[in-house]
Amino acid sequence: MKSKPMKSFEEMIPKQYRPFSKVFSKEESKRLPEHSNQNHIIELIPGATGFHSKIYPLSRDEDIKLKKFIDENLHKGYIVNKLRLKKPYLTCLPTLTYSPHK
Repeated sequence: MKSKPMKSFEEMIPKQYRPFSKVFSKEESKRLPEHSNQNHIIELIPGATGFHSKIYPLSRDEDIKLKKFIDENLHKGYIVNKLRLKKPYLTCLPTLTYSPHK
């Protein structure tokens, strides 16, 4: 059986999406995109309190991956630690997804 030649990253992307291929690079993921007219802000209601809910249990491996994800994205500036909220929250993640099962 003859094996198929390996395709390059560029060849695996459909032609119509190739102009956007840089958003998937490791280097580009280290910084947020430039500000544009598509930016938005989520206004919080002054004095409102957050709701409390149980966090679903994570395995040890999932917990380690989650902590690594949070640390990396705090460092990149994708997550901002707001002391008044007492927990970090995600501000804008246009191309970033997280799956603890990877």
